[in-house]
Amino acid sequence: MVTELLVLLALVNRALQTALPISRESTTMAGLCMALALAVPPVGTRLEAGDGTVLEVVEAAPRRVRTVRLHRRPDLPPSNGDPGPGGCSSNPGMRSR
Repeated sequence: MVTELLVLLALVNRALQTALPISRESTTMAGLCMALALAVPPVGTRLEAGDGTVLEVVEAAPRRVRTVRLHRRPDLPPSNGDPGPGGCSSNPGMRSR
């Protein structure tokens, strides 16, 4: 699943049945990436969230994360519309502008 910019973590958790951590500092995918890396991570960085989901930075600028690819834990069943472990899809409904 590829998501862009300011997608709220609560929506991602609900849609993908994940448990990505939500805090005051990180309520968006971009914010979570920066909180995990303690900086704006460069393209190609893979960060593991507390629930085991891996966030891969696909596109970034010097001051912001633009696009993130999520890799679900292999032991989690896929949710509706999710191709499952190793799969990747682009969901226009999950993109922010």
